[in-house]
Amino acid sequence: YRERTGITLGLKEGELNTIRDNLQNLKVFLPEGIVGQQAIYTIWENIIRNVKHCNKKKGKGKYIPFYIEIIKKNEKVEIKNWIDLDPVKNRKELEDAKSKMNNWEGVLDKNNRPNMGGTSQNILCVGLINGLDVFDVERFQKSNKKLIKFELNNNKRIVFSFEVWKSKDSIEYKEFKEKNFEEIGPLGRFKIIQLKDDKEENELLKNPFLVRYVKEKANKDFKNLYRKWVEEWVKPSISFITEKGIKYPKEEPCYNYYLYHRDPQKGIKADFHITYKKNDSIGLLAKSADKEENLLELAEILGTKIEIFDDRLYKLSLNIPDLGKLKISAYPEKIPNFTNERQQHHFGIFHLSFLEKETGKNNEKAIEEFFNNNKELLKRYRFIIITTGRGREWWTNLNNDFKKRMKFIPIENLEKCFEDAKLFCPKTPVAGAKYALVKTIFGS
Repeated sequence: YRERTGITLGLKEGELNTIRDNLQNLKVFLPEGIVGQQAIYTIWENIIRNVKHCNKKKGKGKYIPFYIEIIKKNEKVEIKNWIDLDPVKNRKELEDAKSKMNNWEGVLDKNNRPNMGGTSQNILCVGLINGLDVFDVERFQKSNKKLIKFELNNNKRIVFSFEVWKSKDSIEYKEFKEKNFEEIGPLGRFKIIQLKDDKEENELLKNPFLVRYVKEKANKDFKNLYRKWVEEWVKPSISFITEKGIKYPKEEPCYNYYLYHRDPQKGIKADFHITYKKNDSIGLLAKSADKEENLLELAEILGTKIEIFDDRLYKLSLNIPDLGKLKISAYPEKIPNFTNERQQHHFGIFHLSFLEKETGKNNEKAIEEFFNNNKELLKRYRFIIITTGRGREWWTNLNNDFKKRMKFIPIENLEKCFEDAKLFCPKTPVAGAKYALVKTIFGS
């Protein structure tokens, strides 16, 4: 920590492990993955920059204490931050500063563009984390529903306090619609959505989040809902056996994996062997594979079929061998020709600028024209991912038929899946890339 951030953690021996374990078990929802993470890091960076207002002569040594307090609540997690140095300001100045920040308005300027000053930027970041757009944030601030609370700690430090939604297993879509946003939060925080009919399915799919869903009227048990989803999603197209000898599913597959930590032998024949470390992403699932939910999660990860048409992702994919053996295919930005193969894939990923180059149109007009001209691609993919580094407010202009099939993901999120593949699964990076891609696309 000191080498990377210049911050010393004042922890006793063993405390860091306890903190790490507690944080790993704390499941929160951060919209758009890396974008949600970056929003929190931006808030922390802005707070740390406030050292310019502190009395540095009273600091001990060369390091400045920065505190992060995490408080679990019912539906949310509260995060409090402060810098532990005596401020230059006196008590009245601090009270005035606290009052000004608690009554902050104008996160948008007169042209309805984000005001990127420090306090406005923090409020906008908290809005993103909570699933709000910039106009919702402005409305909340003006209606006295403040997204960040400012208070005084020991009467001499300003504390920044904001909340993040916890992730949840499942919800009935009817219940989600009946509650307001402040009670229930964004749809993406739920791992699986329970629907009652086709009408609810059509309505759900217009939502910009791509979520798992099942039509199951009378079943509220998450494990059963998730099992039904995975069985419908993957079909019997894959199976795997773990080092413990646990096999899933039990019927004969058309593609077989062997997941092992130590011994690749044992007479087990498989189409592909995945070696894992006990504490990497695949290893954590495999070592507790006696839990059915973990078996289902492994099946979902391994069985999802992805094709990519994006120059940046294609170049990154060249550094990871055996992608095809884990049902990932990456191509340069060219019009595909799949006349000899009619197999359906779960996701086709296309870069927006590629569609614009092919059609000479922009944004949603390029998307609609490209896929109207290439209708075989609509049949080939269950869902289509558009990668772009731009904002996506224009997404609402797509017609409903396209909206139900499309999801937009920042290109940086998917690049990170390839760049950090060894981090997720160092023994078999291709499994790490697959794990990260599936989790990023589902947003859960």
